[in-house]
Amino acid sequence: MTSTTDDDTTTESHLDRVSRREPLAAPDRRAATVMQTIAVFGLVVALVGSIVGWRFLTTLDRNLEQSLVIGEDAAATLVDTIDVAGQVIVDLDTGLDTLDQTLSTVSSTTEETGGVADAAAEIAARLPESFDDVDAALGTVESLSGTIDSALRAASRIPLGPDYDPATPLPDAIADVRSAFGPIGDDLGQLSERLDGFASGTGDLSGDLESVRADLDRTRASLEESDALLDRYRASAVDAQELARSGRDDFGSALAAMRVVIVLLGLFGVAAQYVPWYLGRRLRAST
Repeated sequence: MTSTTDDDTTTESHLDRVSRREPLAAPDRRAATVMQTIAVFGLVVALVGSIVGWRFLTTLDRNLEQSLVIGEDAAATLVDTIDVAGQVIVDLDTGLDTLDQTLSTVSSTTEETGGVADAAAEIAARLPESFDDVDAALGTVESLSGTIDSALRAASRIPLGPDYDPATPLPDAIADVRSAFGPIGDDLGQLSERLDGFASGTGDLSGDLESVRADLDRTRASLEESDALLDRYRASAVDAQELARSGRDDFGSALAAMRVVIVLLGLFGVAAQYVPWYLGRRLRAST
């Protein structure tokens, strides 16, 4: 009977110990599961975050590289365009200089021609008066020629006198000369008016030529300002080209460093999950 009683007592004491430990075992298993779940979740987050970060940096690197290459090419094209525009301005200024020299020559010639035309107009204005005097003299000669013609005809009738029978009598010949001189005086009057108008016109033309030369000078001054402005634009375009080139190098270095950081962070995140996983295993083993 004593042995049976001892066995019962031992069994009861073991059951008491088990009953006392059961309330702690269930929370330890749940805690172990939670810790290991946290470790797995953290591992997944670290891996996914590293992959997403790496892909983001790759896309950013590609887009920035393309943008900076386009910017560098655009700046180079702008420099070439500015160079072409500068050459056009130089050629245009050279052409305007040649035109200015030509206008200067034309202006000098016009002034000289205007002076000659003015003198010729003055001389031509006096010629009609001289022709009037000539016409008056011819009138006198014509009247005298009638007397001479009558005398010669009378003398031709005398025996042994001169044989005078002209095809054109002297008065008619003088009259023809007077008739020929008449239009010349009128033509000289018209010529004088035209020469005077030409002289006045050359004066106006000289003024117009000077105005055109002044406009050319202003245009050339504007071209010089444009050339200086193009020089500033070219300097800015060259700076932009250098900035794009240096930016590519700087961004490349920065992105490489960020890739290293992302890899290190990913490795650290993966390694850090060992702690909750280890604690979960210890808790599970202790139960």
